[in-house]
Amino acid sequence: MANPIGGDPPAACPSAPLTLFGPDSLPPDRETHQESNETCPVGDLVQDHWPKSRSATCPWQYVNDYNPNRFPASISQAVCSCARQGCLDPYTSEPRPDLQCSPVSYTVPVLRRGDCVDGVSDIYQDFESVSVACACMRPVMPPVMPIDERPPGIIG
Repeated sequence: MANPIGGDPPAACPSAPLTLFGPDSLPPDRETHQESNETCPVGDLVQDHWPKSRSATCPWQYVNDYNPNRFPASISQAVCSCARQGCLDPYTSEPRPDLQCSPVSYTVPVLRRGDCVDGVSDIYQDFESVSVACACMRPVMPPVMPIDERPPGIIG
């Protein structure tokens, strides 16, 4: 279709995943890395051959976060397997509801494809939080107001 103003129609913006060296440099597709047991391993005794992600008191698995408008397009994210149950007791492998599993995050720089204008996409740097593991934490408790600072009528 001809451009009504004249000249060539604007080129379409690229839709291929962002790469540093062009489409020929894309790595072969990789499957998402996940542990074989996707649930919290309650009651399981730790095995020597298990990876650290499964034998921790707060086990996790990796899932692939894919965004073709980001470089790198694929980032592995740790997801806590026992987030609902609590950390596993290191001796019994039973959940400890008084402790909680929390992701450990790291901020990484990424490149993002921006808006397309006349067939050219902007590329800009951004930062993204990546969960790299899970750790056992004490729950955060709200601060207790000292007795002498409480309003009248508040007990406890």
